Amino acid sequence: MPYMDYTLKDLPQDVRELALSAVRTLAERGPRGLVEDGLCPPEAEDSFVENRNLYPGKLIEPPDSAELDYYIRANGIWRIDIPLHNDVEGRIDLFIFLEVDPQARSVKVTGLYTP
Repeated sequence: MPYMDYTLKDLPQDVRELALSAVRTLAERGPRGLVEDGLCPPEAEDSFVENRNLYPGKLIEPPDSAELDYYIRANGIWRIDIPLHNDVEGRIDLFIFLEVDPQARSVKVTGLYTP
């Protein structure tokens, strides 16, 4: 199924909260926080740090109107790509790539890079 454009407010509340929890962890504690919380594997930290450092400014929570792409796999896992926002430019070209499982109430960060 192809990606389609949606906004953050289009996501069901439970999926949106799980996705935003990963964005908040990244904003507040950086890639190290993602590793510490088990949201991504330790080997991803160096590339996440490198990609994050390309964008100065403090990450902020995206607005409800933030555009994103998602699709739902047959197993019920949501694959969500969210453009990040900072306090300098607003939306930036850096994306966080997530897999959200609303049944298990879990979220995994599968990437942090500019597509």
